[in-house]
Amino acid sequence: PSATYNLPLAVRLSGRLDREAMGAALADVAVRHESLRTVFPESEGRPRQLVLDPRRGRPELVVTETDERELPALVEAAAGYAFD
Repeated sequence: PSATYNLPLAVRLSGRLDREAMGAALADVAVRHESLRTVFPESEGRPRQLVLDPRRGRPELVVTETDERELPALVEAAAGYAFD
């Protein structure tokens, strides 16, 4: 488990975030790209590829309220997230 394959990207948005629209956009991308819905569960001690149904593989949009002072540490922590 590491952040080796993470591609951190920061985008500054202005104005009010339409959380529903952002969540729908993320779900739309996941529906179109199976690799974003693919997991590798272990079965009989061996990993196997499993492409999740679009409803199950929908990414969760997590919104974190912050300020300019806390932002760099939050971005660094997100970029270093290790996938299981």
